[in-house]
Amino acid sequence: STLRIPRAASMRASTTITNAAPSNERTQPSSSSLSSLAHIRVVVWDVDGTLADSASLGFDSTNAVLRDAGLAPITPAHYAIGTKFTTPRRLAWHATGDEDHACGRELGDAFDARYVALVSDETAGFYPGIK
Repeated sequence: STLRIPRAASMRASTTITNAAPSNERTQPSSSSLSSLAHIRVVVWDVDGTLADSASLGFDSTNAVLRDAGLAPITPAHYAIGTKFTTPRRLAWHATGDEDHACGRELGDAFDARYVALVSDETAGFYPGIK
């Protein structure tokens, strides 16, 4: 069975798109949804270790998920190589060596739940000089 984890409230998008088309169809955002975003000048996306000191939290969470699944922990070097994959593919690769292995979805969901629950200013604060 697949583990379903709701995202934390702080991770939810601030806008909602209704009447979504099937994933194979493209839709255009409404003019009202676009105008509500007009004040935004820049969007910055952080990946572990770029703006916030969160790389060790990702590494530790990965090893905790692997241990919980009865798998061997990985090294920091193995973790760094795996970061080229999305979370489910990364966890599948760490667990089996095959980034497309079916175990990735459940391990990825477990990782997301653990990681999001642990993220705070204390565990993954911005680097000095980032506001």
